[in-house]
Amino acid sequence: MKNFKLTTLAVSLSVALLAPSAHAVLERMGPTVQANGYPGWYQDSTGLALEFCTPLNMDELNGGHCLLLPPNLTTVPEVFPSNFFDEHFYWRPAP
Repeated sequence: MKNFKLTTLAVSLSVALLAPSAHAVLERMGPTVQANGYPGWYQDSTGLALEFCTPLNMDELNGGHCLLLPPNLTTVPEVFPSNFFDEHFYWRPAP
């Protein structure tokens, strides 16, 4: 049992030390959306672009277009500043 734990530890450390680092640099930013003041999108040095996620109707809200949403989001569209949540995320739309 002791050898199994040592082997598992050795393999885990090897994988952690040999894995390449995940590093991307933000290179571009889209124009600021007048309705909320946030950039419409960001793009990193690998070419990955993420869009600001705000559901525009109940179908988008219920359909899971945004993977992460505030838990108390019940009405759409959001209106800044009265019906606008403190936390928002960016997402990668389907190609």
